[in-house]
Amino acid sequence: MTAKGMISMRHTAVQCGLGSLGKNTLLIHPEFGNRLTVGAVLTDLELNSDPLQPDLCIPGCRICLDHCPVQAISGGSVKQKSCRLNTYGTTARGFDTVDCNRCRALCPRNRMK
Repeated sequence: MTAKGMISMRHTAVQCGLGSLGKNTLLIHPEFGNRLTVGAVLTDLELNSDPLQPDLCIPGCRICLDHCPVQAISGGSVKQKSCRLNTYGTTARGFDTVDCNRCRALCPRNRMK
């Protein structure tokens, strides 16, 4: 329940210039907000990155912090276990569901260009 892999896709995306990390620790892209899925190809080629993005959170915004039903977000860190136990569920027929994504859905960056 800690979501730790060999490579942090969010942090790699930030270092590649794709966006910045929001208060909810999600990657925020300047055009697409936090509605991204990031993948990677590992290579030993020397590639140039885009310039680093500035902090894309709207100054003074606390929407993700204030609307988390389990108070898992504390401005720059997330209690992964609390968040994940509340986020994912299963239907009566055994299908996986996403029960909570308020921090993602309510982010005003998803509605801005």
